Amino acid sequence: GMWYTPISGIWQTVWLEDVPLHGVHALKITPNYDRQTVYLEMEGDFNHATITISAAGKMVYHEMTAEMRNEIYIEDMHPWSQEDPFLYDLYIETEDDIVKSYFGMRCFTCEKDEKGYPRFCLNHEPVFLSGVLDQGYTPEGNLTYPDDEMMIYDIQKVKELGFNMIRKHVKVESRRWYYHADCLGMLVMQDMPNGGQPSKLTTLYLPHLNITRMNDQKQKHLGRGDDWGKKAYYDELNAMIHNLYNVVSIFAWVPFNEGWGQFDSAKVTKHIQLMDLTRFVDSASGWHDQGAGDFYSRHVYFHTYTNPQNHEKRMSILSEFGGYSYLIPGHSLAQKLYGYKKFTDKLKLNTAIRKLYEDSIIRNILKGLTACVFTQLTDVEDECNGIMTADREIVKLDEKRIRNLNQRCMRRLKK
Repeated sequence: GMWYTPISGIWQTVWLEDVPLHGVHALKITPNYDRQTVYLEMEGDFNHATITISAAGKMVYHEMTAEMRNEIYIEDMHPWSQEDPFLYDLYIETEDDIVKSYFGMRCFTCEKDEKGYPRFCLNHEPVFLSGVLDQGYTPEGNLTYPDDEMMIYDIQKVKELGFNMIRKHVKVESRRWYYHADCLGMLVMQDMPNGGQPSKLTTLYLPHLNITRMNDQKQKHLGRGDDWGKKAYYDELNAMIHNLYNVVSIFAWVPFNEGWGQFDSAKVTKHIQLMDLTRFVDSASGWHDQGAGDFYSRHVYFHTYTNPQNHEKRMSILSEFGGYSYLIPGHSLAQKLYGYKKFTDKLKLNTAIRKLYEDSIIRNILKGLTACVFTQLTDVEDECNGIMTADREIVKLDEKRIRNLNQRCMRRLKK
């Protein structure tokens, strides 16, 4: 079924680093697109630091400072975009330490179109987000990528298929993965990993009967009734945001998915917004929405999606849909076909996905739909609903067709 091999222990790269006493211990980078400035917040035990910023090898800023907080004007600013993911190089040198980093000048805003629908905008330009769900599983290492090349391949293949966004689903990747997303111009929604011990009744069965708005202050029903569990959630949420704050491509945080371990989502959303004013929050992806955050976020697998007409204060997104399964023997560890809708013929699979996009996505864009997330990038163990097989050797969908569908979605918003 949908229950994968449990993962625990060390699953990302671990290293020991000898750092000098007078070094930069932490660095927070906040670009301000409208002011054409970048705000640097440093932590460490040093008397002064020399900050150097370069663009494509040309130095654009070089100053010494004794301040821990510096706002720097970027002359002739070169924006970061999906078509041109331009990155500035950043160097900070103290008495006996050198830190190298990078940043991109971009902004994420919600702006209403001529019909009054709120739209996602990158650098104040409306963009329809056509994304794919990515759980980051690999046959060789479960949640651990075997090498850098597979990370690049996954992101590059998503882009080649015409998608412009990845929802990194219930997993925090190595920062190397996000670096590649930054370099390739791939926007990212970042999930907080689920926790708690929810019942299947409240997270699976009732939502599929259209009972999708349970009060998340009744926390025992959603599996997060213990105080220690809530504290652990906040600790790990803070660590994730702190760890990934400087990533250029992340445009939204997703604190809860389908009610799993959900509690006080409106309060959690405000906590995230105080930590990060530059990004959006998908407060409750799927169901049990409490009216908080920046998105009205639905998961629809078993019927045609219709965009609601009464949610014009928040952006409307179909944050999961699809789930069409097609098993290719020899390229999956699955013993039998599992999925929400099953196919044994590749042509029928592609025809059904085209119809799904036309009926649930394309016709809803002019009605306010601003984003969609197709399930999913690769097969995961018994779940055979990937665009690619788990080993990445076969793309199940007709690449030209899915690319054309994505292009139609993006052109639709501009009509």
